[in-house]
Amino acid sequence: MPLLRLEVENFKSYRGKQVIGPFRSFNSVIGPNGSGKSNLMDAISFVLGVKSAQLRSGQLKDLIYRGRRLDPHAGNRPAAEDVEMHDDDAGDEQAVEAMATLGQTNAKRASVTAVYQDKDGAEYEFQRSITINGNSEYRVNGRAMSANAYNDRLKSFNILVKAKNFLVFQGDVEAVASQNPKELSRLVDQISGSLEYKEQYDAAKHANDRARENYTFISNKRRNMHSEVRHFKDQKNEADRFKRLQKERDASVIHHMLWQLFHISKHVGDLTKTIKQASERLPYLRGEVEEAEGNVEAARQKQGEAAQSILEQQRNLRKREKEAEKIQPDLDALDQSMAHSKNKIASSEDIIKLVKADIAKYEGSIAKYQRDHQNAKEAADKAAAEQARITAKRGLRLSENDLQQYHELKAEANLRARKERQQLEEFSMKIRSQKGALQTLQDKLKATEAQKVKLESEVQILSQRKHDVQEKSHKVQRELESARSAVHEMKAKKDSIKKRMDELNATLAQCLQNLVEAGHMQRESEKEARLRETIASLRRLYPGVQGRFTDLCKPTQRKYDTAIQTILGKNADAIIVATQQEAIECIDYLKRQRIGQATFIPLDTIQTKDINDRLRSIAPGARLAIDIIEFDSHLERAMRYACGNALVCDNMDIARNVVYEKRQQVKAVTLEGTIIHKSGLITGGQSGEASGPRWQDREVEGFKRQRDESMAELKSLAAEQHELNRTEQDTSSITRYEIERNSIDDELKEIDTRLKGVQSELKVVTQQLTGLGPQVTQAQTELQQLESQTTGIQQTVNTEDDRVFADFCARIGVSNIREYEDHQMQLMQLQNDARSEFELQMQRLNNAIKFEQSQLEAAKQRLRQNENAVEREQQKLKDRLDSQKELQTKLASIREEVQRIHEQIEQLKQDEAKTKKAFNLAKSTLNEAQAALDAATKEISNARLAIEKHANDRTAIYRRCRLEEIKLPLASGDLKKVPLGDDAEMELDFDEEDENGESSISVPDYGIKPNYSMLTAQDKRDGSTETGEELQAQIVAAANDLEQMIAPNAKMMDRMGDAENRLADAGAELEQASREVKRAQDEFLRLRKLRSDLYHRAFDHISSKVDEVYKDLTRSKAAPKGGNAYLDLQNDNEPYLDGVLYTAMPPTKSFRGIDQLSGGEKSVAALALLFAIHSYKPAPFFVLDEVDAALDAQNVARVAAYIRSRASPDFQFIVISLKAMLYEKSQALLGVMRNQDINSSRTLTLDLEQYA
Repeated sequence: MPLLRLEVENFKSYRGKQVIGPFRSFNSVIGPNGSGKSNLMDAISFVLGVKSAQLRSGQLKDLIYRGRRLDPHAGNRPAAEDVEMHDDDAGDEQAVEAMATLGQTNAKRASVTAVYQDKDGAEYEFQRSITINGNSEYRVNGRAMSANAYNDRLKSFNILVKAKNFLVFQGDVEAVASQNPKELSRLVDQISGSLEYKEQYDAAKHANDRARENYTFISNKRRNMHSEVRHFKDQKNEADRFKRLQKERDASVIHHMLWQLFHISKHVGDLTKTIKQASERLPYLRGEVEEAEGNVEAARQKQGEAAQSILEQQRNLRKREKEAEKIQPDLDALDQSMAHSKNKIASSEDIIKLVKADIAKYEGSIAKYQRDHQNAKEAADKAAAEQARITAKRGLRLSENDLQQYHELKAEANLRARKERQQLEEFSMKIRSQKGALQTLQDKLKATEAQKVKLESEVQILSQRKHDVQEKSHKVQRELESARSAVHEMKAKKDSIKKRMDELNATLAQCLQNLVEAGHMQRESEKEARLRETIASLRRLYPGVQGRFTDLCKPTQRKYDTAIQTILGKNADAIIVATQQEAIECIDYLKRQRIGQATFIPLDTIQTKDINDRLRSIAPGARLAIDIIEFDSHLERAMRYACGNALVCDNMDIARNVVYEKRQQVKAVTLEGTIIHKSGLITGGQSGEASGPRWQDREVEGFKRQRDESMAELKSLAAEQHELNRTEQDTSSITRYEIERNSIDDELKEIDTRLKGVQSELKVVTQQLTGLGPQVTQAQTELQQLESQTTGIQQTVNTEDDRVFADFCARIGVSNIREYEDHQMQLMQLQNDARSEFELQMQRLNNAIKFEQSQLEAAKQRLRQNENAVEREQQKLKDRLDSQKELQTKLASIREEVQRIHEQIEQLKQDEAKTKKAFNLAKSTLNEAQAALDAATKEISNARLAIEKHANDRTAIYRRCRLEEIKLPLASGDLKKVPLGDDAEMELDFDEEDENGESSISVPDYGIKPNYSMLTAQDKRDGSTETGEELQAQIVAAANDLEQMIAPNAKMMDRMGDAENRLADAGAELEQASREVKRAQDEFLRLRKLRSDLYHRAFDHISSKVDEVYKDLTRSKAAPKGGNAYLDLQNDNEPYLDGVLYTAMPPTKSFRGIDQLSGGEKSVAALALLFAIHSYKPAPFFVLDEVDAALDAQNVARVAAYIRSRASPDFQFIVISLKAMLYEKSQALLGVMRNQDINSSRTLTLDLEQYA
């Protein structure tokens, strides 16, 4: 671990000696405000050599712990006022002792020791202490050393005190966020180490400027001295002229020769000087040309890169648009499925409503029947009890003997008329059975009638539902037809666009193929381009300029290109003009502009020969050249002038036949370019590739124009097609309507099925009702028949009973035994009837309850089925909604990216336009530089030709003097060295140019130097022919001129010598100043390069790192890629002189200045920059003081995650924070608290890893 612990003693709010630590990889310092957290950071900064001004203290002694005066009468309780130590107290031992006497707790010295561990595990103790006098002491492992040595030792561990690469003070984040570009640049300058060389850099720059100023001063001084020397030389020449004029009186005959020789020498000197001056300009001009060529090539490369970037972005755009197009059908399919599910849900919910209504009705009926059943049961019990009471009150009571006798007599009576009794019993059973069956039929009839009413109501409801669904089906069908019509129109439009795009693509492909075949782009040279520009300029200035022959005529077939080019020859590039005057003006314009040379053919003055019509049919395969070219009629004279009667022959045999055998004196040219001249000489022969392309220039221009028009239209059509793809109602809408219609049809079928089922059930119920009526009637008839059949048998049984019970009846007082039994039976029957009536009612109610329960169960079953169907469709709908949201999010992201790419393409197009403009400007500059170089070269060439002419003239004068024995005054040399032969060649020696572009000229003068003392100043000034003619007349006046001249100054030569010596001294000074300039410049350039390299190294690292860090700090689920951040330099050459632009773009937000970001966004951006800066030459630990103060909870969590992810045993974080979301992620908590009793800060350390 880099920083193991910290030992503080009487530092700021920490009283006594305290050990703070141990530290982990990620440590958080927490505590209430005022507890001493920032003092802990100050302690770390102090021990690492930070100045006191940055530790919130004016002087070092202010860092020593100062307690409070203790009240001697209140124990350790502090007094109301603290004892204040002034600066005057420093070093005053008496004051210290006095305060100690008063109970003062101030310390006399303070120290902080940082225990550091390197990668090898070795520990180092860095200690810094201060005394009450303000003195500071530095120790490493107990050994004292200077502050510089201390800092160097820290620097060996990459702890840079000046750059403060190990800490961020409280408020530094907000300060970085609000810094201007210049301040950010200084921050990079400091962290890079470049700032350390600023003083040396400024001194070197100042020295360089002073050296240049000194050089300029000495140069001007030397120039003035040179003028003075030249002035003395002019005076010397004047003296020489004086002497020469004295001799002219004796040698007037040779005066004219001397005058000629003088002016020849003067012209040669002037021309030599001209050549020298022009040669001196050549390196500069060549450098300008090379620089311009480099700029043109760089501009061309940038233009190509810009075009390539546009193509790449356009490919990316098409790719993203295709992705969007692939997603749209999936979304449409989801829409269709969701619509289908919604329809099914709606249909099922409608059925659920009906079923719930049935359930409610069934449950209501069941509840009613159950209440009726309970009421009937209670009524039956009550009626039975009441009847029992009445029976007991009314009944005839028999004694035990009478009752026993009754049973004996009854048994005797049963033995009589057994057959009749048996028959009567059987009929009684049948009657009871028939009554039960009749009651059942009557109950069934009532239930069936109720069922019929219910089914009729359900039929009515389903019929209305069917009508509503049919109306909905008709509406969807109309919308479907409308969508089909719209899609058909859209498809027709798209087909039309596609057809046109196919045509344009075919045309474009053909154009490109033609351009490739023509090879125009590769063959068009810069000279050809300049010629075209020249012709364009001439056409703008002079309306009569028509153009070149090759631009104004065209062979009727491509196979004639080479032959026509050969016939035109030098006239191919000749320019046709309307009049001779315009031709002269054009030539004058070319001379003035120094553009070049050209041949002009004026239409009004050219002489042409008549066309020999016989040649048109001279031989098969031979044709007049003028007949196989196309041109405007007003250009016929020029075409006849250029072509004449020349013939174009298909092959060499036809050409030989025309010229040799038919003896036609015409120029015959084959298709390959071979020429048979009028004289019979055969020359030429070339491939079509050499000259053919000239005839393609106009076609190529047309191809280029057609290419550009096709590409522009294709771009427009592609944009229109893209817009159609974005807005069209494609087949997915039709499919959606069809699915909706199918869903409605399914619902309609379901309703029809249900309606048919209910109608069928109603029909069955109606049939049952029809059959139940006769059944009830028949049952009633059968019951009546059974009752009539029992009458006779009952009489027989009654007769036998009367015989047996006659005496018994008399005794008990009844007329017959049936009266007794009927009375008892009536009472019993009444009792039974009272109950059976209610039991029958309860039976009917039970049957009704069972029926309604069966209907209820069936309805519930249907309800569960429909509810399950709704639940299934709702789940499907939810799943599809999730899929739809995911696809919509993806599609929105793609569309945002498409929009961004569109914006980038527009920006790139603007950049391409700028690069194109820069290329044209660079090209224009190159042309100007090349023109200047050509002009200088031409000037040198003309001067050399003029020198050669003058040298020949001088040699002729020397030869004449020798031949005629003229005593030519000579300053040196001998005329005998001059050759007398005319065949002697005069050759001038022009040495090759040296590395500076200069050339030396050696003019042969045979070692002869004429004495020009006889020539006057006027003679020397005037070299005209008139002056030469007047020289004879001036011979007489020469003596008078001598008398009027002033004698030369005798001391002039001495003064000239002094001036020459001073000039030499000035030259030496100038050389010394030049060396000083070079030395100062080299030193300045070295420091500038050093600072620039250091700065760029740090900037490149920080620039590449800040985007990565910012992405980590802004990454989230909503924006998994995070934001973007980058740095730009305002000055690439010397970046430390100007600012650094910092741009941060939070996720999902567009570009804006950092000053327009919110407070939290600024803080995150500033933190990203601080972390990126720290990553350059990082210290082994990083101390952060409340950097999360302006962050919200989300950003605090991201910062905590970032720190936690980068904390390691080799890299340590110590963070002072008040936010739990940050310090809860740390590995160790360092709590700082305030001990109010002793007015001191204390620390507690908690290892959080044991709770992980």
